[in-house]
Order: sequence, then C-alpha cells, then structure tokens
Amino acid sequence: MEAQKLSLLELMKKQITVKRQRDFLDSDEESVVSYKLYQELQDSYVMLKKRLREKDVIIAEKDVAIRKLSEKCRRMTVELDKIRQLNICLQEQLFLKEEGMQTQHTVYTESTECLYEPYENILAPKVKDLKEPPTEDLVEKDFGRVDLGHGVHLEKQKWKAIQRMDSHSKFCKSLAVAIWGLETLKERSVTGSKSNAIKGSVAKPPLSPEKVGVIRECLKERLQQRGYQKEEVDGQLRLVRRFLSEKICDIKRKVSINSE
Repeated sequence: MEAQKLSLLELMKKQITVKRQRDFLDSDEESVVSYKLYQELQDSYVMLKKRLREKDVIIAEKDVAIRKLSEKCRRMTVELDKIRQLNICLQEQLFLKEEGMQTQHTVYTESTECLYEPYENILAPKVKDLKEPPTEDLVEKDFGRVDLGHGVHLEKQKWKAIQRMDSHSKFCKSLAVAIWGLETLKERSVTGSKSNAIKGSVAKPPLSPEKVGVIRECLKERLQQRGYQKEEVDGQLRLVRRFLSEKICDIKRKVSINSE
C-alpha cells in the first residue's frame, strides 16, 4: 500500500510538473506574439511620424513659394500701375508738345469776334444755330481723320490717345488742346468775361460754343459707354467749363514760368 501511495504521489507530481511546463510555454508564446505586434505597431508609428514630418516640410516650402509669388504679384501690380500712369502722362506731354509745334487740326479758323454767348448756350448749343462744315472738308475724314461733328476733325491716332485718358478732366483738357491748340487757348477764356480776381485783367474772346458743345458731346458719349447713369452724366457735363478754365490757367501759368 505504501508503495502504491508513493507511486501515485510521484505520478501526480509528474503531471503537475508537466502542466506547469505547458502553462509556462503557452504564456511564453503569448508574450512573444505580443512583443512582435508591439514592434510592428511601433515601426508603423515611427513611419507615420516620418511621413508627417516630410509633409510638413513640403507644406512649409510651398507656403514660402506662395508668399514669394504673392509678393512678386504685388510688386508687379504696383509697377504696372506706375507704368500706366507714366504712359498717360507721356501721352499728355506729347500732345502738348505736338500742339505747341504744329498748327491746330481744326477745319474752321477760330474767329476773333468777341461775341458773348449765354451760359446755357455754351453748355448746350442749339442745333439750328450750328453751321455745317463745307462739303470739301468732310472728305478729310477718309484720310486717317475722325469727324467729331460741327466741323471738328482730328487724326485717328490722336483721338485714340485722347480716349485712353484715365480721368474725365484730362480727357476734356486734352481734347481742348487738340481742337484749339495751345496758342489759341492761351489767348481765350471760357465765357469771354474778364477775371475779377486779377486787377487790370482784360476780357478775352470766348471759346466758340459750338466746339465747347463738341467736347460736351464727346464726354457724354464716353460716360454713356462706361455705364454712367443720367444724373452722373449731367453732373460731369456741368464740370466741362471748369475743366477748360483750369486748362487755360495751366497754359498761362507755364508760359509765365518759362518767360521768367
């Protein structure tokens, strides 16, 4: 009996030992698998961080490129505006120089009669009072000239340059120089009345209302083509006399400065 008990105890010990070994092996295998998964996850995490850093670098480079392009675009816009303004000023200077050297390009020679026209007639001359230009003069428009109406003809290139003026005041002033010329404008006034601001001033012949009407009609057409409303058009047309008066004063001022 004692021998059987000992053998049974030994058998049970062996079974317990085997079971413990199996449990140990199982737990060891599980720990090995978990470590592999951990390594894979860690590698993936490192790879993702690396890709994110690369993308951050690319984004930063693109941001720098965008800022440089934006700055370049801004500089080019400023330079373009300067070039446009210089071009407009150059065209105006060429007009003044050309009109100062050449004779005026109008069909009628400006009359020296000092006939005063009422204010409303200067702003809106009646059609029935306007003279039609001679038939032979109308042929000139077929040779590179533009007929502005009421006997006023300009060279096409000069008319196109006037149309490119950025402001309405420059448009009216340049058109006045093209119609009358600097020498004539210097010796004229808008209404024919003498200036009360200057002592001893003498009344000078007025600008012909017909040709003032041409400037008004050209300005009106320009405003309508640009989509101005009737109230805005009327407001700008009321400024034509002031534009012409300013131009005459500018010419006289330049002449006085040059004479000094």
